[in-house]
Amino acid sequence: MSSKDVPSKAQKDDHIEIMSISSDSSDEIVPLRNPISTMFDDDVNDSTATKGERGSAIEEYQPASYVVPSVPDRLSKRTALRKMKNVEGDMQLLPDSCYFAEVGRSVRKKPPMVGLRNLGNTCYMNSVIQCLFYIDAFVSYFFSDKFDKQYQAQMKIRRRLKVTMECRQLFMALLNRDSEPVCPVSFKEAIKLVSPIFEDDQQQDAQEFMIFLLDAMHEELNLGVKKKITCKQFDEVLKETDGELFWSRYARRNQSVIVELFHGLCRSITRCATCHFMSCKFEVYMYFSLPVPLDRSCSLEELLYASANQECLPEDIGWRCDGCKAERVGLREERLVRAPGIFLVHLKRFTYSDGLARKLRTLVKFPVNKPLDLSAYTDHGPNASTQRYFLNAVVNHEGSPGGGHYYSYCRCAAAGKWIRCDDESQTLMPASAVCTPSAYLLFYLAEKLVTPAKAHQ
Repeated sequence: MSSKDVPSKAQKDDHIEIMSISSDSSDEIVPLRNPISTMFDDDVNDSTATKGERGSAIEEYQPASYVVPSVPDRLSKRTALRKMKNVEGDMQLLPDSCYFAEVGRSVRKKPPMVGLRNLGNTCYMNSVIQCLFYIDAFVSYFFSDKFDKQYQAQMKIRRRLKVTMECRQLFMALLNRDSEPVCPVSFKEAIKLVSPIFEDDQQQDAQEFMIFLLDAMHEELNLGVKKKITCKQFDEVLKETDGELFWSRYARRNQSVIVELFHGLCRSITRCATCHFMSCKFEVYMYFSLPVPLDRSCSLEELLYASANQECLPEDIGWRCDGCKAERVGLREERLVRAPGIFLVHLKRFTYSDGLARKLRTLVKFPVNKPLDLSAYTDHGPNASTQRYFLNAVVNHEGSPGGGHYYSYCRCAAAGKWIRCDDESQTLMPASAVCTPSAYLLFYLAEKLVTPAKAHQ
């Protein structure tokens, strides 16, 4: 049943850097890569349609229906697509076929135990989708009044929500199925249209797909004001404690559920060891990439501490002190200024040296039933985060860099159990089996997004 997936080239960035700004720069602030944003406020235009008008507006977009294909698992996607077109009586999953719920409240009528068909090397995609599907706050958004209003707003500016609507339809299919696996052919086609990287039968990395998917949905849903902001506007405020002002400016330009749930703010401070000049830079992040030790087991807390601990920058790396006007030794440390609702951790298990790829099978011990406390890695100012996080899902990878298989472990709130999601297969599992050397991506939910019963299972 398992497909052969292999990670693509490792990303060099330690975390996705969306926008950065430093007090010693005079350049314009520009998005660095795939700008992403926040939607904490319900600031959709008042001119959006009323609830009674939403149905017809959503029906303007008609994604292909999802069917249970009567084809073997190993058939290629093209074959599966041809078969699907010949099936009579395909079920069209319209918005009315699933009930709505407020964001943060479960839309699940019963514990879902529905798998996803592997279309040929798509276990990387299936594992990520299942992890997102078991985040109630995320799935509920797609069936909320807020989503309907934002859909109306995007239709007014003729922006097509290709990936977003297909993801919504896929979640709806998973919610409405009783047992038979769902075939995500239409979803995969939408992904392919947006990014040719994810071509048919190509082996891909689950972490890269996760970032692509969240970025793509943000680009489609973003209702932020498109306006350039120059550093001159920040000259008086870019100091050590001005992260909230930076975030508010950034959030004004970027508004989507992706940032509301997935994005946080990090502050990097570099001090000159000679003149003590301080440079402060803020960065919006969506996940943390943590290097995995080669020869010893460790804990997730140890990796987080190492990433936030003070780092010495030697002169030969090229850091220039604006106080000395020369390259100097610098002392750099990073702190979380604003913690996200969903804290994503990428364990960097794939290394590349001298043209050779290697996978690290080191055990990283992470809390499963106990909370993850980020207070040791956050800013201690008035807006410091005191949130605790609880593990909700894990993407695992088994195999080597040359070939392997992705599957996920997901905590099901409705069942109060952990579920192993392995393409078409869905099986219950004990919490004691969740932490393994195969863990690759970790999905932690802030306590405010987790019901007490679920958090302390």
